[in-house]
Amino acid sequence: MGGIVDAAAIILSQATQRVEIVSHNLANTSTIGYKRRVGFAESAGVKLSERPDFSVGQLQTTGAPEHLAIAGQGFFAVRAGEEVLYTRQGRFVRDGEGRLTTPDGGVLLAEGGRELIVEPGFEVAPNGVVLVRGEPGQKIALVGFEDLSVLSPAADGFRAPEGAARAIDATVRQGALEAANVATGQEMIVMIEALRRAEAGQRLVNVYDDLLGRATTTFGQP
Repeated sequence: MGGIVDAAAIILSQATQRVEIVSHNLANTSTIGYKRRVGFAESAGVKLSERPDFSVGQLQTTGAPEHLAIAGQGFFAVRAGEEVLYTRQGRFVRDGEGRLTTPDGGVLLAEGGRELIVEPGFEVAPNGVVLVRGEPGQKIALVGFEDLSVLSPAADGFRAPEGAARAIDATVRQGALEAANVATGQEMIVMIEALRRAEAGQRLVNVYDDLLGRATTTFGQP
């Protein structure tokens, strides 16, 4: 009967983890560029593995020149401390040095790894080139990955192994932001399924308790 207990433990644990993942997704429905998390089971392990869903969220026009969005696949590269992170979060602000920075302080990079410097009234062409008084200047670093599974979540976006990022051609929209790719209805379906799994696990526990009680009664008789 130990197998029943083990199966119930796995079901209950994974159901709890799915609810936690859904709760995290729902809490980030208004987070710009957020990529929803998806939980999946590997073999018979109790703990679920997680991976981001990199589908593109809807682009929302804001009109703010510092706001940037990538139409289609790709990432912005930002320097955060000593490391380079990759993000879809384009809610940049211009600091006193003319750099475009994320809410967490990451600095948007240009091709070549230098910090992107912009002047008031700057424009960004669809190919990512910054126009200064109509003249082309630096180009925003736009990168992609052959295998998105190498990316791991970080505060400003995602980390990647050194050398994994490659320059790509992508379309940049100035004055727009990418919304989170979280669909509330979809998340609620996952939540309901997880709760049903939890109920199934609890029923297994009840069956085990019932069988154990019967065995104790039967074998405990003189």
